[in-house]
Amino acid sequence: MATMLSSPPSPSPSPSPSPEFLSHALARVLDDLHEQLADDQLRTLKRLRLDAADLLALGDVGAAPGGAAEPQSVARLRDRGLVEQSGRGDAHRPTAAGRALLDELHDGRARAIRRFVDGLDRGQRLRLAGALHLLSGLDGEPVLGA
Repeated sequence: MATMLSSPPSPSPSPSPSPEFLSHALARVLDDLHEQLADDQLRTLKRLRLDAADLLALGDVGAAPGGAAEPQSVARLRDRGLVEQSGRGDAHRPTAAGRALLDELHDGRARAIRRFVDGLDRGQRLRLAGALHLLSGLDGEPVLGA
């Protein structure tokens, strides 16, 4: 009597993670990244003896010269040579030193993000890639709903 050999079951594809799972995974990754970036920024603030409000004001002035920035912070930045009057009323713009500081902070942030991603294991990178893919397909829709 001939016996039939059954072939081993083919592995079924694993189900794709749900958008909710990816959103929560991304939130955890972003929390960790935010903590690392905050540490880097705090070290920069300490080195330069600036307040967090001063850094925010420099970013506001750099993003939109003449925009609304906290006046006391702008005065401290002006005293440190990081902003100057733009010639339009009370409006200010970053000086070359202020622009260099903004560039340094931006570059430091990019390096911190690369270091953070380099420190993730393969599974964490895949979850991050999945979450970023989810976000890239939203076309303006909120991640977690309204």
